[in-house]
Amino acid sequence: MNNKFHFLHMVIVFLSCAGITNAQTPLIGPNQIICNSIQPADIVLSGTAAEVIKWQKAANSSFTDPIDIPNTTTILTGASIGSLTETTWFRPVLDTDYPDMQPAKVEVGTVTRWNGTAWDNELPDTSTTAVFTGNYSSTASVDACKVIIVNDAQVIINTNHTLTVQNSVEVTSGTLLFESNASLVQISNALNSGNITYKRNTVMRKYDYTYWSSPVASVALNLFSPLTSPSTFYWWNAYGTPSFGWTNLSAASIMDPAKGYIIRGPETFSTTTLTSWTGEFTGVPNNGDYPIDVYSNESTAFNLLGNPYPSAISADEFMDENTATMGEFGTTFYFWTHNTPITDNNYAYSDYAAYNKTGGIMVAEGANNNIPSGNIAAGQGFMVKAITTGVATFTNQMRITGNNEQFYRQNINATPTTEKHRLWLDFKNEQGQFKEILVGYITNATNNYEDGFDGPIAEAGNPVSFYSVNTTNKLSIQGRALPFNANDEVPLGYKTNTASTYTITLSHFDGLFTQQAVYLEDTLLQVFHNLRDSPYSFSTLAGTFDTRFVLRYNNSTLGVNHDVLNADAILIYKEQQQIVINTGVVPMSGVTVFDSAGRLLLHKEAINLTEFKFNTIVTNGLLVVQVKTIDNQIISKKIIQ
Repeated sequence: MNNKFHFLHMVIVFLSCAGITNAQTPLIGPNQIICNSIQPADIVLSGTAAEVIKWQKAANSSFTDPIDIPNTTTILTGASIGSLTETTWFRPVLDTDYPDMQPAKVEVGTVTRWNGTAWDNELPDTSTTAVFTGNYSSTASVDACKVIIVNDAQVIINTNHTLTVQNSVEVTSGTLLFESNASLVQISNALNSGNITYKRNTVMRKYDYTYWSSPVASVALNLFSPLTSPSTFYWWNAYGTPSFGWTNLSAASIMDPAKGYIIRGPETFSTTTLTSWTGEFTGVPNNGDYPIDVYSNESTAFNLLGNPYPSAISADEFMDENTATMGEFGTTFYFWTHNTPITDNNYAYSDYAAYNKTGGIMVAEGANNNIPSGNIAAGQGFMVKAITTGVATFTNQMRITGNNEQFYRQNINATPTTEKHRLWLDFKNEQGQFKEILVGYITNATNNYEDGFDGPIAEAGNPVSFYSVNTTNKLSIQGRALPFNANDEVPLGYKTNTASTYTITLSHFDGLFTQQAVYLEDTLLQVFHNLRDSPYSFSTLAGTFDTRFVLRYNNSTLGVNHDVLNADAILIYKEQQQIVINTGVVPMSGVTVFDSAGRLLLHKEAINLTEFKFNTIVTNGLLVVQVKTIDNQIISKKIIQ
């Protein structure tokens, strides 16, 4: 048989363990360490045209006593190589017209066994097969080439510890338990066998929905959460057949890898008090590639996906490896926090924390106050905006050692070449309504809208919203261009269903904003407020206001006269059983109230405050309110109680 091919080099198809170094060309391929007595991967040739006469293996790189392998193909399969018990070199023998190729070294690791008290050999590492024959509870993270559990051993990987395995995990007899926040990270796409149990702790109320994703195979929804009402398991239908939106699932449905599910709290839980709950996933641990269809269309660009692994994954890596569907610069992830209890059969706030390459924000104060870091925890389901319809794939390369604590129900480090200067603004009132936004100046961002740097607000009928405005886009996260310009201005908008007093706070910041001044301009009251000095409080009527506030970094209005009262700045509204009059920054000296017939109902002097409240007056509903300022300006307004 005449096998002629281009041989520039030779490679191992996949790497079963770490310790890889490239030899110089011409070569067979990268060196490889395999687990003890484990069949190595296939070896493949490519390069200049040559005929493979045979393959050889030897116990040394000089091939002083080579053993022929009668194989003339360009692929030397693992089956042809067989199991190895010592370090071995491989090379192809080519026809006489071509030079010999430098061989590839396949190094065999060692075996160490845990007997319930100690290791019988050295501590396991990336070239060692770790066999557990007795009970084990981790005191630190563990590395191994391969893990085998036999003899009914009970193995526990404790909270914040990571079991990193280069190859497979085999639970022959016994148990392998991962406590909440522990991690199983696997390097190769090896096939696992036997069940593990992965725990995830959370807190919830009866009517709270938590977004879940299974890190193991073949878990039924009702077995994972047996006390949940059978009618309250859902999945988000993004492809529109039969219709878009939440789709009720059979309680016995199996959780597919990479798909997110929402599951309501146990029926026995309180409707108001948060209760601790531990979910347990039992099955063969997921490992390798998991492709999933994602959709972007006019009806919805959001897809409910989930971390398929028993370890955290990097949202940044997920974006970078799926640019065809997630966009060149990435996209925005949304994490449901269920911080706010259900009220009147509705989830009042959006409650979606958000993350993209600019950073993360929280949206409602409560049990889940962490700002998303970009590390997506094991068991976590999430919404993600697809830029293009297609396939997104989860891979082992996205998995992270540790950093598995941030479950919603830590901080992905910026790459050294990424420059970030960010500030977070909180918007809230005394009734607990809360929103947070992020504005950041980021490497590669521009001042135009870009998926991956800019995150639209996620609305869910919530009574309050706060956002930055970029042309027609209302954003919870806005990335802007570098270099930073202190003359930059960012419009801020808000929406509220009720008149109230709100506060805007510079909650935290990084980069140059540790020194840079930050001002809030109130265009209605003509006020520039230094947010570094204190939060800014203001009153507002119900409605949507997209032009009242501007985020700025210098104060250029020192000559503005703030003593003249603007009629538009006087806000009069009903709050519970009182009428509230707010004059912004100009104190009022007196208030007079008439009914529609002109009868005097109230007269108050010497107020000298910017806010005055009086009890509701029973009339036909129409009131005329006269406000007198300290310089004797009189402005009249009509209101209906």
